[in-house]
Amino acid sequence: MSRQPPSADTATGDASDEDSWAHTVRANAAIVRRRLLFFIVVTLLFLVAAMLVDRVFPSMYSSVARAAIAPNYDRVSTLDAVVTPVQVNELGFMQTQLEVLKSGSLLAAVASEEGLEKSIDELSTPFDLLAELVGRITGGEPASGSNPALAHAAQLFAARLKANVVKDTSVLQILVSTRDPALSKRLTQRVLDKYVELTGKERTQRLEAGAAALRDRLAAQGSAVDKAVAALRAYDERTDGLRRVTTSETVTTTRPNNASSSNTQTEREDAKIAERAQLEWKVSTERVLYQVTSSSLENIRVALDTLRSVSLVTVLDPPALSTSPDGLKSWMRYLIYVLAAPAFGLFATYVLYLIGVYRRSGRRTRVTA
Repeated sequence: MSRQPPSADTATGDASDEDSWAHTVRANAAIVRRRLLFFIVVTLLFLVAAMLVDRVFPSMYSSVARAAIAPNYDRVSTLDAVVTPVQVNELGFMQTQLEVLKSGSLLAAVASEEGLEKSIDELSTPFDLLAELVGRITGGEPASGSNPALAHAAQLFAARLKANVVKDTSVLQILVSTRDPALSKRLTQRVLDKYVELTGKERTQRLEAGAAALRDRLAAQGSAVDKAVAALRAYDERTDGLRRVTTSETVTTTRPNNASSSNTQTEREDAKIAERAQLEWKVSTERVLYQVTSSSLENIRVALDTLRSVSLVTVLDPPALSTSPDGLKSWMRYLIYVLAAPAFGLFATYVLYLIGVYRRSGRRTRVTA
């Protein structure tokens, strides 16, 4: 039995099946390409958006240090409250130390020593640039002075410096954030050193002023003691003379009323004794005040010696870098990555899709024509 050749209909059907299969493969390949292209475009645009986020919200590296203050030295109990009122409130004292730490003179000194006018990029953020632009638009005055660049750097440095008091303690926490981790650590150490220096100078000046006031008081009280002693001696000399006069008159004069004369003399002697006792009390009081002031002056001298030999600020934690950058809060950065970047990618992909649809419709129009 001979084999029959395929009919024309059968050959046509097979060719049609092959064409259909090839068309299906091409269609599936086109779908895969489009989806792959979509994935690639979204990924690339996501990376672009992430780079923009890092540029707009730069990573800032923080350096933290802690220092314990000794407020008992500031109370200076040796100073009389009349000379220097030193009723120190703990909370008020620590707030004062915060003001010293963030004072313009301290920041300007650190900025000058560190040459921060050359590190504006490490200190500034887009928000600072925006604030500066708004300030210029609204008529704000730029940083002025003999060195405007340094003054501007000091302003940026003030924005990067944060200081606070640890709750219920006498501990100050200092935090400096910049784009350069080494600069953050260096600036934190500079701030800490300058604060210790300024605090020591301020306390020394205050104690020296108190000592000068006490020396003036000591001189005045010494004069008061001399006057009281001189008054007592003058009184003794005067009463001794009166006693001699009274005795001689009693010997040479005969009076009929001897009892009355004796009573009068006794009253005089009692009055003299009371007056002398009052003068002695004044001398004793002036001497006690003199001794108290002299003792206070000696205590201040000891306190000044202590200031010269002992640091009043104890560094608990030296400057150390945080474990991760913290320009924008981490959860905010992740939120921007999760929402903003994909949204940007999807939008751009949709735009590309519309462009493709427009091009295909134009091609079909030309083919139909």
